[in-house]
Amino acid sequence: MTPEDIAAGIEAVCAAAHAKQPGAKILVLGILPRHDEKPPRPAITEKVNTLLAAQLTDVPWLTFRDFGAAFRGPDGVPDPKLYSDGVHINATGYGILGAKIRGEVLALMR
Repeated sequence: MTPEDIAAGIEAVCAAAHAKQPGAKILVLGILPRHDEKPPRPAITEKVNTLLAAQLTDVPWLTFRDFGAAFRGPDGVPDPKLYSDGVHINATGYGILGAKIRGEVLALMR
């Protein structure tokens, strides 16, 4: 599956949800980095997020946010302290993600 396929699939799911609930606002989150990233994984993740940001920017009922930078250190490498197994974020990671989502949801509700 290519980054284009993945982005198109996410966009299709959003369109289907919007068709069912046209008054709803949708918050789409970018794919988070993995602590165990190895090529080509980072390139795929970054490409999907770049495609989503470009494709979803002008959709009035949809907001795309990529919080990946919050899970990387200053050197750009995913922070191992935020992951339980290299792929899934741990309680600390969820605290960071939850705070970011909360801020976005509050903004959308205004």
